[in-house]
Amino acid sequence: MAEARHAVARRWRGGAGGALWGAWAGNCVYTRCWSVQRHGLSALQQGVRYRAVGLVALGMNLIVIELLVRAGMPAVPAQAVAIAAVMPVNFLLNRRWSFR
Repeated sequence: MAEARHAVARRWRGGAGGALWGAWAGNCVYTRCWSVQRHGLSALQQGVRYRAVGLVALGMNLIVIELLVRAGMPAVPAQAVAIAAVMPVNFLLNRRWSFR
């Protein structure tokens, strides 16, 4: 039973990480070109900052999911709650730091 739980945990961790990497490039370009009109940093500098914020958000997301799953919540609802909890932090960090 414990072995099956670990296999499920590895799947949702990998899925969260894969989704983050897959969305990163498009979101960075769209945010940079559409939402943030004036900026003083190069595209590379902004991309590095955007990636750093994304990694912080991933870490926070995984912590929230882990806590919720350990508390007995199923993995999919836990992912939804984690996204809702972390998304505002991700947005604010990107708005205030990545694209300045």
